[in-house]
Amino acid sequence: MSHDPDKPTGTGDQPRDSVIQEPRPIRPATKILRLKLRDGTVREIRPRASAPNAEVEQVRPAIARNEIEPRGRAFPGGLQKPWPEPVEGGRLLVALIDFFCRYVYLEAGLAIVLAIWSIHTYCAGSAEHTPRLAVTSPEKGCGKTTVLKLLKMVCCRPILAANITSAALYHVVEALRPTLLVDEADTFLKQGTDIVGVLNSGHERDGQVLRCVGKSHEAQAFSTFAPVAIACIGHLPATLADRSINCRMCKARPEERPEPIRRKTREEAAVLASKMARWCADHAEGLTDAEPSLPEWMSNREADNWRILFAIAEAAGDDWPRQLERAAAALSDGADGRESLGVALLHDIRLIFDECGAERLPTAAIVGYLKRMDDRPWPEMPGSGRPLTSHWCTQTLKAFGAPRRQWRVHGTGDREWGFYRSDLEDIFSRYLDPVPDGSPEGR
Repeated sequence: MSHDPDKPTGTGDQPRDSVIQEPRPIRPATKILRLKLRDGTVREIRPRASAPNAEVEQVRPAIARNEIEPRGRAFPGGLQKPWPEPVEGGRLLVALIDFFCRYVYLEAGLAIVLAIWSIHTYCAGSAEHTPRLAVTSPEKGCGKTTVLKLLKMVCCRPILAANITSAALYHVVEALRPTLLVDEADTFLKQGTDIVGVLNSGHERDGQVLRCVGKSHEAQAFSTFAPVAIACIGHLPATLADRSINCRMCKARPEERPEPIRRKTREEAAVLASKMARWCADHAEGLTDAEPSLPEWMSNREADNWRILFAIAEAAGDDWPRQLERAAAALSDGADGRESLGVALLHDIRLIFDECGAERLPTAAIVGYLKRMDDRPWPEMPGSGRPLTSHWCTQTLKAFGAPRRQWRVHGTGDREWGFYRSDLEDIFSRYLDPVPDGSPEGR
């Protein structure tokens, strides 16, 4: 039987661990392991060298001599060299629209938005907000990645990535002020994740995150303000979609298939990028002070998303503001109109009050009406699969500031809890669209 010299040996009736063999000489380069035995004594041993460790030692000198390429690589830096001559904005937009339409199938309104959004990446510093570009589709094979590739050719300091962490995002934004092009977002971008908050904060000029860095854990601020285009199947998280212009892609029919991207495509894109850099340099001051006319139906965050694009369209002159308005209306009609569960609950409760004509309703009665709406999410509590409860309904309404009241039931003297319509009217007016006069509300 073979004997392991690293194991202690016992004699007689003594326990095996009670006798410690004298440690063998240890090479200086070998780590020492100290093992504490049952009787409290300590034994030092030298572990055997493993094959992986030996391989590491072999390549370590090559790494030190820079003979082995690092695992990552630095980003290409520098700005696009501006075109040597002044550029006319209208002609630039025509060339950009033609560029996008030749290499990817785009529905009405998308091409002009892609063109102006590309220009805005060179003058994002002149804006208070930079809208996220949501390149979405219901299925794969609709051209989302192609759009990002084309944007990478023409945008300012583009970085295209199929995955990114929140730490990588704010570090690269702080260092390079790039245009981030994020593909495959449906595989990692979920509501409630840290990166969604970082992307949300970068919508505004003052957006930043705070992190503790270095051995002293000193708190430092990292800017997150940068143009971002995100491609995904389905929908972006709700808070991120609210800060985005939704470009919904669809599959092209055989007769609508565009040209493939070739080397000449990149050469053409380089010319366009140079012209965009020159145009934005010549118009930077005017865009900073611009107060463009926005459509009346735009307000709040939607107006923030479109303001810099309309400023560019007005600076380009001619009919471009009207063309952009038509495109914005088309994209808004086809945008993700999903409402949050809280707003959906307010909408349906207003509908219930309208149908009943009541001044007040018990919470149990409201829940009963909601459960009978088969085309709505209420037969079960959203996200749980359990039956809808009065408690969930009450807590959701309380979050909007709706007070729950108690009253006596006529004829029985019993008490019940519920909500008065008069208490909800102000909330309805703030969170729901008004109901047109003479038209019944419904879905």
